Amino acid sequence: MKIEVEKIGKNELELILWNEGHTFCNLIVNMALDNPDVEYCSYFIRHPLIPKSRLYILTKKEDPIKILIDTANKIMEIANKMEEKFKEKLDNYGAAGI
Repeated sequence: MKIEVEKIGKNELELILWNEGHTFCNLIVNMALDNPDVEYCSYFIRHPLIPKSRLYILTKKEDPIKILIDTANKIMEIANKMEEKFKEKLDNYGAAGI
């Protein structure tokens, strides 16, 4: 994933995410908004044929980079738990090699 920093400040962060669309950006925004220190978080895709998403985070006090890293860690934790559950359930059906 290619990431460009468009704007960075004490309470705000704006990134360009290349080759990422609604699915990934929506996930980040929704998970970031669970943090009570996030004042505003959104993304914008100017045109569906241009693989460029703009992600914006505004915080009340906390460093927006820390918020973004915490959000990414939370997403990875959920994904790992899902993987464990999938493997557990599929092992019960004899799905070997997973």
